[in-house]
Amino acid sequence: MLTNYFPHTADIDGRWLIFYDRTFALARVELHEDQEPEDGSLLSRLGTENVVDIFPDDWEGDHMLVRVKPETLRVFERGVIPDRGDEQIYFDREKSIEFLLDDFPALKVEAYRRAYLDAVTRWDREVASTSQANPDVTNDELPPQPVFEPARSEWEAWQAALAERDALYERLDRELTPEARKQGRPALNAEQCAAVDTISKKIQIRAEA
Repeated sequence: MLTNYFPHTADIDGRWLIFYDRTFALARVELHEDQEPEDGSLLSRLGTENVVDIFPDDWEGDHMLVRVKPETLRVFERGVIPDRGDEQIYFDREKSIEFLLDDFPALKVEAYRRAYLDAVTRWDREVASTSQANPDVTNDELPPQPVFEPARSEWEAWQAALAERDALYERLDRELTPEARKQGRPALNAEQCAAVDTISKKIQIRAEA
């Protein structure tokens, strides 16, 4: 479930705020030197113009507000579990997590990445188990391969290009004689060569998108 990879807690450890998903550390961001709440005036205090103020749903200690420097955000590799900090803050409400992801889009991308990598691991195990139980299994009988959701449109365009290539090859098989098929490209006429080159280029562009 994607939400398991969103930030749910954070630790204050020295000058860092460390975000955690349900299992591992997500990222860290540096605390701003000024942690005092605004006084309600329209003018921000000098030096706090480019900060992000985080309002957790619950907290331990005195941090009902945490002010950070967003440009210092660094995402961890999955599996990192640093020592827990002295104080924890919590994000229990969906809206609070949504605000946090709006302020730190990299956390949302990382959540999608972690969800995708875990899904691929599960898919690999399922495919291996199915293939071992039935060596004659076809691709159509296997579970669909996971997709990295932020890049779904690019992936679908690539899949469409592959389907277009397969359709072209099927048409060429019908148009060419068995002997011509053995010769490959030299047996193709100018129009057929152009069609093969076009679809090959399209696939390359989609794959690198």
